[in-house]
This record gives sequence, C-alpha cells and structure tokens, in this order.
Amino acid sequence: MRQAERRFISLIVGVAVMSLASASPAITPIKRSFSELVSQAEFIVVGTISQMQSLRLPDGAIVTDLTLGILESMKGDKLPGSILTLRMLGGTVGDTQLLVAGAPQFRPGQTVLLFVRGNTREMFPFVGVQQGVFHVRPAEPPGAAHVLDWLGQPVTGIRDDEVLVDPGGAETIAISVDEFLREIQRRLGP
Repeated sequence: MRQAERRFISLIVGVAVMSLASASPAITPIKRSFSELVSQAEFIVVGTISQMQSLRLPDGAIVTDLTLGILESMKGDKLPGSILTLRMLGGTVGDTQLLVAGAPQFRPGQTVLLFVRGNTREMFPFVGVQQGVFHVRPAEPPGAAHVLDWLGQPVTGIRDDEVLVDPGGAETIAISVDEFLREIQRRLGP
C-alpha cells in the first residue's frame, strides 16, 4: 500500500472516530457497582501523574500515554514507587486534536485513584470508563485526603454497593482516601 493510500485510510479512520465521538453527547458505559469496579479491575492504584505524552498510532488514531508514579497499590503487581503507563484514546499531536466527549481528563501533577482494566487493549483502560477514575485532593489535617469522582464532585461514601456522589457538595464532605481504600479492601477480602 502506498503512502498516500495509508494517509487517506488514516484520515478516514480519524474522521470516523471523531464523528462517533462528536455524534454522541458523552461516553455512557454500563453502570458498575462498587463491587464490580473492584472485581473487574486488574490494578487498583493511587498515584500521581508525572507525564502525559500524545502520539499518533500507525492506524492514525491519536492516543495519550499517562505515566503514573504509584503511591499505593490495592490490587495487581504494581508496588509503591513503581511506574505504570496507561494509554487512552485522545490527545493532541501537532495541530491535530482528538477529543472524546465524556472521557476522563487528566493533567500532570494530579493524584488519582484508578480501577485499571484493559490497558493498551481498550480505548479507556478504566473499569466503566469514567466510573473507574477518582481524583484525590489533599485536605487538613495532612494525610486526610478526599476522594472526588472523575468530574471533581465529592464522593460521600459507599452504600448499597453504590458510590455516592454529592454534585453540589463541598470537597470537605468527601470520604477520605483511607476510608475509600478500606471499602476496597472489604471487597477484596483477606
């Protein structure tokens, strides 16, 4: 296949992906229970995003690699101090940008709690896409960090196997990371 044909096919694939993303108001995966988030995850980690790098794949898709420094690991073989690189659809390469409506957004320096599944095999390597992404915000006293959902709304607890979120609430009402991790541990068992 000639270079021009490859570029044309890449353009068609890119347009198709972008039109699908823009035709849909948001990515809306099947709702997962908290137990499903835990059981379906290959890794459950708390980490800080140290780097984000976008690149174009040979098929023309634009992806972003997130480099995560692991602070705590609840499931999987990633130890604190290790690095995990996650690949997700979307990003900017040169003057071309691929935005996917409803996809979780990240930035370097953010601390996140992630339920990871399908890294490099799925468009978004998080259980339930947005449902497997939580932001961690420092709080007073030191060490009492709060958990927020992927939109930055406070997670107030886990009840009836559902993650409870208060869309209008202040961050101070959010569950602590320690309490959230205890809920994960209860579902993982001994």
